[in-house]
Amino acid sequence: MTAGTHYAFSYLLCTASGFDQKTALIASLFALLPDIDHPVSMIGRVFSGISKYVLRKYGHRTVTHSVFAVGVIAVLLSPALFFSYAFYFAAVLAFSSHLFIDLFNVGGVKLFAPVSQKEYISFKTPELRILVNSWKEYVLLFVIVLSAVTLSGQSFSMSKAVRSVSKFFYKTYDGAIKDFQANSSMQCIAEVSYFDNVSRKMVFEKFTVLTLLPEKAYLLKNSERFILKKTDISEIDIKETSSPAKVKVLEGKDLALLSDVQAGSFITGIMTVNVCPHDIKNSDFVKEERGMNSVKFTFTYANPDELSEIVSIDKARKDEIEHLRMGLASYQIELLSKKERLLKAELSKLKRKGFYNNYSSITAKNDELKKVKSKVESLKLSVSAGADQETQRKIDELGEKFFVEYTLYVFETSGN
Repeated sequence: MTAGTHYAFSYLLCTASGFDQKTALIASLFALLPDIDHPVSMIGRVFSGISKYVLRKYGHRTVTHSVFAVGVIAVLLSPALFFSYAFYFAAVLAFSSHLFIDLFNVGGVKLFAPVSQKEYISFKTPELRILVNSWKEYVLLFVIVLSAVTLSGQSFSMSKAVRSVSKFFYKTYDGAIKDFQANSSMQCIAEVSYFDNVSRKMVFEKFTVLTLLPEKAYLLKNSERFILKKTDISEIDIKETSSPAKVKVLEGKDLALLSDVQAGSFITGIMTVNVCPHDIKNSDFVKEERGMNSVKFTFTYANPDELSEIVSIDKARKDEIEHLRMGLASYQIELLSKKERLLKAELSKLKRKGFYNNYSSITAKNDELKKVKSKVESLKLSVSAGADQETQRKIDELGEKFFVEYTLYVFETSGN
């Protein structure tokens, strides 16, 4: 059988025997070991020198496929009993599974080599035997994989097992990214050894993972965000928790909807605003990019306070519109026209009370009214000359042409 079939069959047996997935994944690598007697096999290509020697001296499916080889493996792995009984028995089972399934090949297995050269085989009828890399093996592999996934409820692969083994020795950042992506539906904890540039020494800490980007990690500890550069991280190990990752999508064009984002949440995504009256200071969490006709904001685990500064764009826009409107000559005319009507009403009231008795007040009101009328006429000339055109253009731009659109993801985490 091929390496894939041996690995899948071993994983199925280990899972059916009650071993957890990680143990089954790693232990099943031992199912590949007997084929070290064949230079073309996966493990034979890795250990080419040893493989050629064993094949030349003993042949294929002999000593490495014997019950004596099972005994040797059991002895060599015995130190593992001090660390994990489960791993020990799973590894011996995995190695033994190779011998069993090879009994169904076209060629049999010399189970008692080198003491006996007798070949053991499953079926006497050749048509029932399975040729390596034939359609029969592919059907068998499909049934094994389907059974293993159904039984364990999880997918498996040799690459996943190799990564699990490598984590015992090399807890690399790139490996952590793959582990985080594989467990993205759950909140994850990162155990990190890194160089602290403030204390100038190596530090070990546990964080809640916000995200792992190719060159830096966004992490959380006691509600405080940390950004660690990949180059500062010595070792990092990702562990899945039992808490699901809570993500809410906010999509739309109404900034008011963003005012309800709860404290303790973190926002990532993009917002585009085509008219932005003021600049936003760039940070590791919020970046502003101004184009010809719009401004793009990129959020990377920003908190609600940082988002509120962007939400305030709408208020700043309305305040700017009001400020510009008050500078319009037409607006001044409107205010002065109201004042003119008020003065005329006050004059009419004074005259009804008696002209001579209120002469001084009436004279003062008339003088004020003349000044208002003169100012109105002057402003009307300004309007006719186009004094309001530029200001009105700015008002229209901030008002009718204002547009915002966003797609944001709000992450809620319990922290650590």
